[in-house]
Amino acid sequence: MILRCCIVNNMNAGKNKKQAYNKSRFLPYVQRDTVILDTYSIEDLETVIDVIKKEGINLLILNGGDGTLQIGITELIKHLPHEKIPILLPLRGGTMNMAANNLGIRKSPIDTVRIIMDHIRDFHKGEERLSTIPLKVLKIKDTEHGTRYGFTFSNGIVYKIQKEYYAAGNPSFQSAANLTTTIIGNFILGTQKGKYFFEKIRAHITIDGRVYPYNKTLLSVASVLQKLVLWFKPFYQPEKKGIDNFYFLSVSMNSFSIIANIRALSSGRMLHEKAFNGVAGKVTIQSDGGYGIDGELTDDGYTDVTIEGGPAINFLVAPESVRTNMIGFTSRHWLNGNFIVNHTNSKSR
Repeated sequence: MILRCCIVNNMNAGKNKKQAYNKSRFLPYVQRDTVILDTYSIEDLETVIDVIKKEGINLLILNGGDGTLQIGITELIKHLPHEKIPILLPLRGGTMNMAANNLGIRKSPIDTVRIIMDHIRDFHKGEERLSTIPLKVLKIKDTEHGTRYGFTFSNGIVYKIQKEYYAAGNPSFQSAANLTTTIIGNFILGTQKGKYFFEKIRAHITIDGRVYPYNKTLLSVASVLQKLVLWFKPFYQPEKKGIDNFYFLSVSMNSFSIIANIRALSSGRMLHEKAFNGVAGKVTIQSDGGYGIDGELTDDGYTDVTIEGGPAINFLVAPESVRTNMIGFTSRHWLNGNFIVNHTNSKSR
């Protein structure tokens, strides 16, 4: 295998805007045949698709956040045969970078590309293995908005918090943590704002053909990623997901019970009779309010979606030097060694 690489920068993504991660910043570190594209709108993705077809791109590095990755994957699936979809690698160029977090990618976009290019050169010389892992993304069919593909669906309190977070105009880890703790505090104090966020929504949910027994929920989350935002890793026994299912969580507990058990809930240690916490292959949701897919939010007053497994996309397993931060701490991530595929190149090639 010879890798032909393309880097796509979403220049509207949060960190790319602030740090000006554009083509000129990457040029000193890439191989001469690497294609680099700066994009400013979804229409620019037509150019990306054309380049993949004409240049034989088989490694696509997407520099943006989760929304960039979600839109990019949706366009790739819609416009390319499955066997022509390149291996993907996300960079940390966005406001939300859950996919990169779960892949263990902790370095800046520039540092990651520099290390990845060295990794590819060594692979082409036959001096290093290259590893990929398939991830079956969510296929979300909306009766109004059509079909999209992504990593995480959320509604209820998660959707409300996301709307508040983006409306504040200061997206960061600290502002997200502050907002979440403030909302919990407001609810405990009995403020109207706290009550609004913790108000359950009406919902009709089926999970693999079985009707969820409660007609109101505080939240529903479907994801192929084990770790969500902040410190939340809420899914029970994540090792049982495999490649064909996705995680699903729906909570109808009393709000005070949720707050009292927030640590257990946020770390995947809580099962409750008024909650579903497990894996699924197909979920349908009709509920009040809008929803989010990887941080991209609808403005609808009603949700009607079917969630199931989409195609499996191959992701590059970044070398350990990318997955290690400045003090040498290697993060835990969702990579399951049973699914990793190793590629080798002969030195004589």
